[in-house]
Amino acid sequence: MSVTQVKAPCARNGAMSNAGTPLKARAHGLVQTVEETASSIAHARPLVPATDDPHQPVIPFTVLDGPSQRAYAVAVYVALWAWRLYDWSKVLNDDADSLLLFMKWTVIDGIYMYGLPGLRIPWLEWSGPVSLVLFVTHAVLNWFLMFGVPVRRHGREIGKVEINDV
Repeated sequence: MSVTQVKAPCARNGAMSNAGTPLKARAHGLVQTVEETASSIAHARPLVPATDDPHQPVIPFTVLDGPSQRAYAVAVYVALWAWRLYDWSKVLNDDADSLLLFMKWTVIDGIYMYGLPGLRIPWLEWSGPVSLVLFVTHAVLNWFLMFGVPVRRHGREIGKVEINDV
C-alpha cells in the first residue's frame, strides 16, 4: 500500500491545493505516490553545476568574464589597502591597539592570499609557495605599519655622508 499526495491547481493563483478525494484526483491524473516523488527528487538537477575540469573558475565565464573577475579581485585588494591605511592612520593619531590591528590584518591577508587562488580566476591562480611568500611579505608590511617601525633609506644617507666628507 503506497501513500499518495493529492494536489491540484488552485483556481485563484495557480498554487497547489488539496483535490478532495483520491478518486477525483486520480481521474484528473494528479496523484503522485511517495515513490514517484522520491525518484523525482533523486533525479533533480543539482544547484551547483558539476564540472569535470578542476581548472574552470568558480564563477563561470557566462556570468562574469575573466578580465572582469581580475578587475574585481584587484578592486577588493585596493579597498583592503585603503582600509589598512585608515587603520594605520588611527595607530599614528589615536594610538590604537597595534597588536590587535596587526593580528586583524594578518588574518585578512591570509584569507585573501590563500582564498584568491581557490576562485580559479585566470592569471591569479598562483601556487602554494607563492601564496606563502605573498602572505609573509604582507605580514612584514603589517608589522612595519601597525607597530610604527621606521623604514630608513640608507642609500641616500650614505650618499650624503660621502659627498659631505669629500
